[in-house]
Amino acid sequence: MKKAFLFPGQGSQFIGMGQELANQFEAARDVFSEVDDALGENLSSLMFQGRYKRAYSYQECSTCNYGSLNCGIKSVVCQWLRD
Repeated sequence: MKKAFLFPGQGSQFIGMGQELANQFEAARDVFSEVDDALGENLSSLMFQGRYKRAYSYQECSTCNYGSLNCGIKSVVCQWLRD
């Protein structure tokens, strides 16, 4: 049997996306923290609480949101595979 992992894509975004992952897995929290540090912005706060009603409709932050979420998911999956 083959296994596949699906990652969210454009159009599936919502405020709060990734927060449960970060709450449950240190590996994901580390990724979001690294992204925040690299950008010099609190992107994870924007993703989790949203400053705008439709925060993810703004093109300037959607790519970073998806990139950090996908890296967080990948980090958790890799940790599962190692354990």
